[in-house]
Amino acid sequence: MFSRQLFRSRRFWIAVAALLVIILSVAVVLSRRQAAIRQPIVFSDFLQEADAGRISAVVANGDHLDITRTDGSLAETTTSANYVTANIADLRKNGIKIEVTALGEPSAYSYGALLLGVAFIGMLGLSLYRVTSGRIPALW
Repeated sequence: MFSRQLFRSRRFWIAVAALLVIILSVAVVLSRRQAAIRQPIVFSDFLQEADAGRISAVVANGDHLDITRTDGSLAETTTSANYVTANIADLRKNGIKIEVTALGEPSAYSYGALLLGVAFIGMLGLSLYRVTSGRIPALW
């Protein structure tokens, strides 16, 4: 069915590598997709819902709040800096479970950025190799 010449072909291996990159990219995107959709709300609506007892839990990540309502729906809002720290007693008084998470790393230090940089350097090296016809001139 497949000839040996097919597996020796450079085009075949380039196509396989491209297909693997596409599959891995799709897998990364799907793994980062959130399972539930969070509805953005304004901060004043969050305060009204908290006072009315319709909020069951809050996850604070810096100035971003992920909100879980008593009916199970999810929402998110942005607060002023240190809102949760200053008002933790009021939130607990309303029966809200509070969880605080650390801020994540900047995205510039991710594996995707590293792979993009390595691919760029590789393409630059390949271009230099092709331009010089495989002969890298000596510096001395």
